Amino acid sequence: MSKTTNQGGQSIGDALKSWFTVAVIVISFVIAYMVYKYVMGAPINFEGGMDLIKNKVPADKWHPVPGNLPGNDL
Repeated sequence: MSKTTNQGGQSIGDALKSWFTVAVIVISFVIAYMVYKYVMGAPINFEGGMDLIKNKVPADKWHPVPGNLPGNDL
């Protein structure tokens, strides 16, 4: 019984598996970026909170709230 193949000689199942793997990796990077930006970098984790955003303070001037792990440099 022969497998159905695409033009590259791969079976359709193998091609789908490789695309699934690529999709999982891309989605993982997107989720990691969102956690980094919106959880670890949320203004509430830094001294001054939302005033940092309102006053357009550069990110390198933000100081983490003492004892708050998400705002600390890891």
